[in-house]
Amino acid sequence: MASKSETGFANNLNNFESLYTFCLTHADVYKPSNSEISLDALKIKLTIAKKELENVNDLTPNYKNAVDAQEDGFAGINQLATRIKRAFKAAGTSASAQESLASVIKKIKGQRTGKKLTPEEMPKDGSTPPDQISVAQLSYAARLNNLSLLITTLSQEPNYAPNEEELKVEKLKKQLSALTDNNKQVMTTGKALQKSRIGRNTSQFHATKGIFYTGQLAKEYLRSILPPGSMEYKSIASFKFSNKKAV
Repeated sequence: MASKSETGFANNLNNFESLYTFCLTHADVYKPSNSEISLDALKIKLTIAKKELENVNDLTPNYKNAVDAQEDGFAGINQLATRIKRAFKAAGTSASAQESLASVIKKIKGQRTGKKLTPEEMPKDGSTPPDQISVAQLSYAARLNNLSLLITTLSQEPNYAPNEEELKVEKLKKQLSALTDNNKQVMTTGKALQKSRIGRNTSQFHATKGIFYTGQLAKEYLRSILPPGSMEYKSIASFKFSNKKAV
């Protein structure tokens, strides 16, 4: 289901296109002195806004798929870490080695002393909370780094030689490589989507060239040339645009 904001962008575009069509229909009287709301200018702005919205729509699935793959890749990491901790202890390792491993695993799981962030408090893009950098290290980049540290810790312990395939160091290295690739994909698709969203926002909300501002001017001009109370005049109200805060 589309979010309210995404629906708002589409509604703005649809209403602007309807407004342009209305102005085109009344081309015999629609002759503004302001070139920014001329028929040609409206058409250009409409074309640009359409393209920018299409770009976002095209790039969004790639980003969401990458995020889903990233989340799926990390889904069982906490449980795996717990198994590794137990296998590490069962291998007859020293208490100090177990303590070092436990510290790494806590970082992987995002455990800490004190207040924990709720899911609602965590950034939706997976980044580290601005005021919680040393808190739980729940960002994917931090978790990858901690997983790498875990592998290094296991590699340096001669007693750790599990028979279970999923617990072996080489298997963990392959898993880390796959997770790293997923993380890179999220970053790549995320940056592309972010850039596209900036273009979309500009086409709609630029202070003087966006369709929100232009649409308002065009509506005012129509009200100045159409007979008040006429069907045409009343129809102007149907061309509604949401500002950036509203969408």
